[in-house]
Amino acid sequence: MMRKTLLPSMLLVSLTACQNTNTQGIETTTVLQNDLPTTTSTDKYTNNITGDYVTDGYTKRNEGYDWFAISVRDAGQDAISVSIRSRIDKKKPTCTLDTVLHKAHDGRYQFWVDNNPVYLRFNDNSLSIEGEEAYLQKTAFYCSGGATLGGVYQKLSDTLDTRQLDNSQYATSLNYGDFSTQVTSTSDGNGGYVLKIQPMGEDIIERPISDPVVSADVGDMNGDGYHEILVFTQSVGSGSYGDVIAYSSNKGLSWSEVSYPELTDKFKQGYMGHDEFLLVENVLVRRFPLYLENDSNANPQGKTRQIQYRMIEGEASRQFVVDAVNEF
Repeated sequence: MMRKTLLPSMLLVSLTACQNTNTQGIETTTVLQNDLPTTTSTDKYTNNITGDYVTDGYTKRNEGYDWFAISVRDAGQDAISVSIRSRIDKKKPTCTLDTVLHKAHDGRYQFWVDNNPVYLRFNDNSLSIEGEEAYLQKTAFYCSGGATLGGVYQKLSDTLDTRQLDNSQYATSLNYGDFSTQVTSTSDGNGGYVLKIQPMGEDIIERPISDPVVSADVGDMNGDGYHEILVFTQSVGSGSYGDVIAYSSNKGLSWSEVSYPELTDKFKQGYMGHDEFLLVENVLVRRFPLYLENDSNANPQGKTRQIQYRMIEGEASRQFVVDAVNEF
């Protein structure tokens, strides 16, 4: 079988297109919240645009008005993480979305809805979601009841009141062709989490996990017409060490966990965490910065190591094996 090597430029493109990392175009609806700070912080790259932005209904939330919040956090150079969540104490969530956005050439932050660009623009104390009207209408995918994401959101000077919000640490819905699944993570009350995966029409997969979930994906990694569900976690703290939890369908009859290998000593050279995972054209990609001898954890000066994995049939179960390694 011919080895598929993903060039760094291809990986960069996949990171900027927040919805279409796989060939069939995954659509996601996500809320991510409780492990993020809710107060504005000073950022290295984003010039204090981070913080919490809310719709008009927030000021009347105690009167029963619907509202939702956009939480913006630093995600590295020219990138922000965006989490949209809404009140659930009176009704089901109105709009939910979790993604990483990259800065466009005009200074706005861009994301894609059905392959159409929509932008976030930051002003002094507000955020606006803008684009062509037809494209803004497509953001209804992330909402219910006919709502869309377009409009202006005011930045809070105080801590966001989260009492009316969904208390899940992470929740997402993933679609791949005619297959869909829900992935949720909730606190177990003892410093850990409970991961639940609910494939449509099938039994729930439930297990305890140690670290919070940061993203999830779905694909067909061995081309058998059935699916793999991948959940990516990241430790809390300066290291941000990542891990992969994966399940593979046994021809639609049951699910088996896929073994993911730890880094070998060779691949650990220069490694101090800060992992990024994604699925590109059904290839699992892991990348992380490399540290030189005297680098601080917050300032790596080395290259970036990118590891590609393919899934094979092992003796006891399916497993991921290293297929290619690049440094750039």
